[in-house]
Amino acid sequence: MGPTLRTGSRRRSSFLVDELDMLMDKAATTIQATWRGHLTRKRLTHEHSAASTIQAAWRHFITREYLALQRDQVPSWQPYRQAAVVIQAHYRGYLTRRAFNECRQAAITIQAHWRGYRTRQEGRLRVELVTLCFLDSLLYHRATAIA
Repeated sequence: MGPTLRTGSRRRSSFLVDELDMLMDKAATTIQATWRGHLTRKRLTHEHSAASTIQAAWRHFITREYLALQRDQVPSWQPYRQAAVVIQAHYRGYLTRRAFNECRQAAITIQAHWRGYRTRQEGRLRVELVTLCFLDSLLYHRATAIA
């Protein structure tokens, strides 16, 4: 009678632990996806603002150059335009790298916390399982000693 109870308890405990792990993994995935979406939207808003600022500065510069052109002589536009494109490309690359590193760091932090939580939970479940097995064995030996 005693060994049958222990096997059944183990199966139920293992099933509950597996089900809890699946729920926690799903929750962690949802949190990570939401966080990444938030960071992406934030990054896109910032990039749009930065691009608008650069474009406004460029238009202002072009207007000044155009007025100077009308007064004096025609400057060459191509080097300025190419320089603006290079500056914008470098700035966008910098923002993308920074956002990626923030996302990566956030994911690492979430994963570390999740793994710590899961380890603590498994430790608690193991202690409970050992306690149950010990009590089951003790009751079984007392019952056989009495009989």
